[in-house]
Amino acid sequence: MTASTLVVPGSAAAPGVPSPAPTSPQTASTAATAIAPGSATAPAAQSAASIAALAAVTASLSKLQGKVATLDQSMPKVDAALAAHESAIKANQAQIVKAMATPNGAAIAVVSQSIIAALQQGRAFPTELKALQSLHVDPALLAPLAKVADKGPSSTADLARSFAPELAAITKGETPATPAPKGVMGWIGAKAATLVQVRDTRLPQGDEPGAAAARVEAALRRGDAAGALKDWNAMPESAKKLSAAWVAPLQERADAEAAVQKLNEEALAAMTSQTADP
Repeated sequence: MTASTLVVPGSAAAPGVPSPAPTSPQTASTAATAIAPGSATAPAAQSAASIAALAAVTASLSKLQGKVATLDQSMPKVDAALAAHESAIKANQAQIVKAMATPNGAAIAVVSQSIIAALQQGRAFPTELKALQSLHVDPALLAPLAKVADKGPSSTADLARSFAPELAAITKGETPATPAPKGVMGWIGAKAATLVQVRDTRLPQGDEPGAAAARVEAALRRGDAAGALKDWNAMPESAKKLSAAWVAPLQERADAEAAVQKLNEEALAAMTSQTADP
């Protein structure tokens, strides 16, 4: 019977029993690491870091959402403030435009009155025109005045005198020829007629060229350039052709009178408006 051999751990191997292979320090360390209890915590640590980062981003988004909500609540106030600001700007612009349009109503009224007097007297008014230009008056109103400012307009009296030959040419052939005087009394009567001319002061009626031309002359003698121009435009074409060269200075005067009259009215209206404004 073979005796059993009991091997006690830590003792030398019994004869005939192979000894375990020796273990190197590196192999032991590797094995220890492989079975170390904390070796499974690396993925868990990464997951925890991701969760913490996500929580931080969520907190930042919450703060940003709060700021956006606050901004949304304040937008109506901002819009109202912008609207009020724009309204104030538009009001200021309107005042500026008004001031530029009528920079000085009183000054313009004074100058326009001086031009009205110049037109009545038939004198030049270059200084007054320059004054209106410096006051930024509408150039369209100044254009008719500029045509006669340096030379002065033709007076209605001068226009009436210069129209006399035109009137004679227009009425030629409409009045029957006067028979030659006979005897001494006829001769005396003819001489008297050359010295004294009797003019009918009643306004001529009718559509005949002579009657229309007579109304032009009557208007000029009244000092009514606009009325004379209106009557001239109403004459038959045949009569207007005979006096086409004559009418240019009448047109200039009538246009200048209309322009300065409008300018004076606008200046007076501007003065009234400025007085009424608080």
